[in-house]
Amino acid sequence: MARIFISYSRVDLAFVEQLYKRLQQMRPTATIWYDKAPHGLLGGDNWWNTILDAIAASDVFIYVLSNESVQSKYCQAEFDEARRLVKQIITIQARDKIERIDDFDDIQLIDMKNGTNDGDATCRRRGYTPC
Repeated sequence: MARIFISYSRVDLAFVEQLYKRLQQMRPTATIWYDKAPHGLLGGDNWWNTILDAIAASDVFIYVLSNESVQSKYCQAEFDEARRLVKQIITIQARDKIERIDDFDDIQLIDMKNGTNDGDATCRRRGYTPC
């Protein structure tokens, strides 16, 4: 059973909620963690330690890319932790026109700017060239 961690900026919450539902449909046995998920952060949790524990327990780290997430020190710290732990990292473009970040040069990008149910969602390389 796969364990998936989703990192995102709060402005992308609606997208992440759709992504969560889509992942549940695609991988019904997977455990999917993000801070607002049913098993996410709870009142009284040491939120940063809980996030680090969830990243450590994950098999896959999904980074939802938007200008806000790539500028977020918390999203960057989560990404750095996933890299340090050598997690499989998947980057998903949530919106159009994202600032390019060199940290993602070696990771294929999944273009979902048209929504999580977009049947034409494609992998792209840095520079947004089709795979």
